[in-house]
Amino acid sequence: SPDLELSRFTLGKSRLIGVLGSITAGPVDETDILSFDLTLPDIAHVYESRGGTYLGETKLINHRAPRGNARVYAAMPYRVKAVSIRGPNEVRQGDSLPLEIAVNAEEGKSGTHVVHVSIFGPTDDMGNRRERSHYARNLQADDGFTSTTIPLAYNDTPGQWTIEAKDAATGIIGRKAV
Repeated sequence: SPDLELSRFTLGKSRLIGVLGSITAGPVDETDILSFDLTLPDIAHVYESRGGTYLGETKLINHRAPRGNARVYAAMPYRVKAVSIRGPNEVRQGDSLPLEIAVNAEEGKSGTHVVHVSIFGPTDDMGNRRERSHYARNLQADDGFTSTTIPLAYNDTPGQWTIEAKDAATGIIGRKAV
C-alpha cells in the first residue's frame, strides 16, 4: 500500500520488520488507523517489539498502525523464554560489576540478539527508583549470550540496586538485585 512504508533487516536467523503509516498523505494522526497484513516467507514466532507483545507462531501478521506511528516486528525460528542475568549479589562502591546476560530460547539455541542494560539506584526518600543512565548500554548477544563489566563510582548511593536487561526484539526483561 502506498500509505505504508516497510523496512526489513536480518539479524542472524531472525527477521526484523518495520512498518510506518506514511506521512506523505498528511501529518502524524493517531486517529487515522491503517490496517495491514504482512505475509512472512515461513512460520515464525512473532513479537511486536515496541510493545513487547508475543503475537504467536504464525506466517501472517495482521495489525494496525496510526499514521506516523511505527510498528516493529521480530520474526524468529524460536520463542524466547526468558532473559537471565548472572553476577555478584554484592558489590562495593568503586568496584567493577561483572555481568553475564543470556537470552534463553524455549527450545534449542538462541540466535543473535541486542540487549539493552539499565541500572536503577536504591529507592529514594520519595519511594522512587531512578535509572542511572550513565551505566546503560546496548550489547550484542551472539548465540543469545553476552557479558559486560560496569565500573561503579566511589560516590554511588549505598543500598539495593537493580539491573534490568531487555531483549530489544521481544521486550522480555530480566532483573537482578545487587
